[in-house]
Amino acid sequence: RIASKKPVYESSRSVITLVDAVQDPGNLGTIFRTSLGFGSDGMILGRGTVSPFNPKVVRGSSGTFLRVPFEFDVDLVDQINFLRSKGYTIIATDLHAKQSLRQIPTNKLRKMAFLVGNEGAGTNPYFIELADETVKIPMSSELESLNVAVAHGILSYEAAQIQEELK
Repeated sequence: RIASKKPVYESSRSVITLVDAVQDPGNLGTIFRTSLGFGSDGMILGRGTVSPFNPKVVRGSSGTFLRVPFEFDVDLVDQINFLRSKGYTIIATDLHAKQSLRQIPTNKLRKMAFLVGNEGAGTNPYFIELADETVKIPMSSELESLNVAVAHGILSYEAAQIQEELK
């Protein structure tokens, strides 16, 4: 099989993940797995993200990187603008966001592109500014943030539920 088949952007309903400089191969492998598990239409790996062909990514993904369409080493600014032109709502994860995914009007969620960020630095603030919406995952005030792969999994689950409701 040929890996790195590009996602199809013309679908009427779609969920794409934009990955901003995720460094840990295990995290990227897990993001591939949750993308496949929740019916994602693909992933866009921004510059600075670990290679999807790294042996630890391949192992962590359990081979699912072969079944999730993706592009890598992509300029995320260009990709955000491209996705917006295709009707996607760009949704950035941000610790300072005031809303959860469920609070975004459903007409904006037919085609969504999640932007998840680096393990230590989070999502690049410039990319957050480019986003149409920012979201946080409601959780206990005892914890500041979640691991990027865990956060992606929660958002992917919610997105899959929303997509099902929109059918």
